[in-house]
Amino acid sequence: MQVSQGLVQGNLTTRPTANYQGEFVRIKDSLETVLSNQHLVIADIVQISQELKNGNLNINLQAEYKGDFAKIQNSLETSLTN
Repeated sequence: MQVSQGLVQGNLTTRPTANYQGEFVRIKDSLETVLSNQHLVIADIVQISQELKNGNLNINLQAEYKGDFAKIQNSLETSLTN
């Protein structure tokens, strides 16, 4: 519940703190991985926006882009090369 509430408020640093057992441990681990990667994607977008504003095109992406996030990676890389 706390993770859901954190996401509603735009807080991607919220992590599950309950004591998970059995199969729920895998769900918790997956959720932590997703939250961490989404945080990195947003950090990449913010950093690139700020650096482009300053004219810096030498920026390395930090997040691991998979699935639908690959579209974001492609857009960010296109922004840097154009």
